[in-house]
Amino acid sequence: MIEPQEKREKNIVLLVDDQPDNIDIIIGALNGHFQILVATDGAKALQVAGKILPDIILLDIMMPVMDGYETCKRFKANPTTAAIPIIFLTAKTEFEDEAKGLALGAIDYIRKPSSPQVIFARVKNIQSLLLAREKTDRALAQLARNEQDLHAAIHAAEQANLSKSEFLAVMSHEIRTPLNGILGMAELLMDQKMPEQDRFYVETIKRSGENLLVIINDILDFSKIEAGKLELEEVPFNLSRLLDDLNFMFSQVAVSKEIQFQLIYDESLPHYLLGDPVRVRQVLNNLLSNAVKFTERGGVQLTVGLTQKTDSLNRIFFRIKDTGIGISAEQFSRLFVAFSQVDSSTTRKFGGTGLGLSITQRLVKLMGGEIEVESELGMGTTFLVNIPFRLPQTVFPVGGESSVVGPPLLAIPENVTLLLVEDDPVNLAVIKGMLQAYRMRIDVAQNGRVALKKLADASYDLVLMDCQMPEMDGYEACREFRKMETRASHFSHTPVIALTANAMRGDREYCLNAGMDDYLSKPFKRSEIIAMLAHWLAPKTSQIIPEVINPVVSKEVEPIDQEKIKELQEDLGDEFSSVLKTFLVGLEKRLQSIVTNVQTNRPDLLQRDVHSLKSLCAQFGLVRMRKWVVELETLGRSGTVQGAQVLVDQLVLEAKLADRALRDCLNLEAES
Repeated sequence: MIEPQEKREKNIVLLVDDQPDNIDIIIGALNGHFQILVATDGAKALQVAGKILPDIILLDIMMPVMDGYETCKRFKANPTTAAIPIIFLTAKTEFEDEAKGLALGAIDYIRKPSSPQVIFARVKNIQSLLLAREKTDRALAQLARNEQDLHAAIHAAEQANLSKSEFLAVMSHEIRTPLNGILGMAELLMDQKMPEQDRFYVETIKRSGENLLVIINDILDFSKIEAGKLELEEVPFNLSRLLDDLNFMFSQVAVSKEIQFQLIYDESLPHYLLGDPVRVRQVLNNLLSNAVKFTERGGVQLTVGLTQKTDSLNRIFFRIKDTGIGISAEQFSRLFVAFSQVDSSTTRKFGGTGLGLSITQRLVKLMGGEIEVESELGMGTTFLVNIPFRLPQTVFPVGGESSVVGPPLLAIPENVTLLLVEDDPVNLAVIKGMLQAYRMRIDVAQNGRVALKKLADASYDLVLMDCQMPEMDGYEACREFRKMETRASHFSHTPVIALTANAMRGDREYCLNAGMDDYLSKPFKRSEIIAMLAHWLAPKTSQIIPEVINPVVSKEVEPIDQEKIKELQEDLGDEFSSVLKTFLVGLEKRLQSIVTNVQTNRPDLLQRDVHSLKSLCAQFGLVRMRKWVVELETLGRSGTVQGAQVLVDQLVLEAKLADRALRDCLNLEAES
């Protein structure tokens, strides 16, 4: 067995020479510094190296039986000895001989006769190279081990992250499924006549469920940011409207707490910016919510202005200042730590997950901005956020002058057949309750396997498919159903809408890849599922106005409340005609803006526009319009425009009817 080279105290030199005098000179030069083995010909040298692997070989060229050149060839041909450095020893003086030796793989060349000092120096140099190579080999080996450890750590982290994502997806589903039942049943109860005390109880249940949904969304947002899976949009949005909306919302909250709220807005700021309006709103909403929550007296001030302006970029600051409880210097280190609050007593008194500021800081960084904080215990806190925004190339008008011509009315057809695939009895009851006012047949299947049998035996206009079910889930069931459609010529494409409590990134794409046409995330509102059905069923056949969206006012109700108009005429007197004309001109602009907000996917602006229109509808007695406006406001507040188009279509139609009725009022007044 060959002795490992790294365990030797001294390097071994194999001296191959047939001349005793030369052997004595070389041993004398190297003795004490190296361990020396001697072979008197090439064959013996190969045998010795096979038993004890030398570190360096000194090889004479002229030897009997096998000369140095042939011996060198054999050493280099053997993988075990190929890397050993060889120094040729020879009395030959021709350069051709030296070149031949080097070409065979020798590393150096010592001519005889040579002094012991030169021999020692040449071998010592090779030893230094060996030591350097050993260090390099050890470093490379360590680097390889480190790389393996790094790959193992990365794999472990990826597995841990995957496990966490899977856990969050499961927990999201398990929490959202019963939450859909709670919020859905509460929404259905709100439509019933009941004593005020009972209504208060139901409103409390609904509000508590919505608060729980906010907490769940915070946890999912944090997970997405931590995993680097949260993607920002870059769309045009109206900054002034976003701020006006926040001003309106927090002014109401401030009034209820008997504190002040003030918005200071630089009028030179551009109206439109490119960015993610949902995340900008989330950042400001988190900071303002904290400011109002922790302020018992005094007030909260939001100041917005420019810190940098170029032709294509604006860096905008948002300063949120409050006179609340403040933060001590010792508590600053925990301010942006996830699942932490600066003082445990604040959790008991004010509630919260401790995620809001952590999410806020990370969102600001994702948008390329910075967030700073100044605070003094008992004196209040100031947060300063700086975010860069690019400017849109398109100039967006404040309002359009042209008349609005809406598309044909889209609603749910009569006598449609739905297959509801859902294993949870509470969710079954909720969905049936939401759709009970429609003239439709709803068949039920408790899992994907039963659904496939029903789909094979009957034809349906639409399928509502839960994704997580026993025996066969919704994904597999939909894939199998699509195969059935392609195999049978009499099958037409049936829309399949996913109903899922999963809310992680990629869930929607997973549903679509499974063959589903659209996606509703639990918990969903009645207006959302109705809008979804209207969208996918509207082109089928003759249509009716859905009574469930308008549960109080029936189709027979007039577009305007005549009593309200009479009251308005009495209150305004001669100014009535002027005020009404101004409203009608402005109504066209407001409707145009609402249509644009839906088409450009801006739920924040949609909510702002319909909110202002809601109060005007009440003022002018536009009872039927107001119902659609309320539905749109609810949709905009949820942060989506999914299903909004059908509501806008209905609103436009009602607006035309209201416009005609109001102009009739003007004509009647002129005649009188």
